Amino acid sequence: MVISVEELERLTQLAPKQPFLDFMEGLALSVINLDREDDRGRDAEL
Repeated sequence: MVISVEELERLTQLAPKQPFLDFMEGLALSVINLDREDDRGRDAEL
């Protein structure tokens, strides 16, 4: 495959970095249900 230098530069440009706090707030983690039942493991055969 052959592409132009301009296209290569466009494709390899780094996206502007977003501050970490803004990134975390943008994940909307509050809508994810993290509740689960207790897991006591399983009975082991001895």
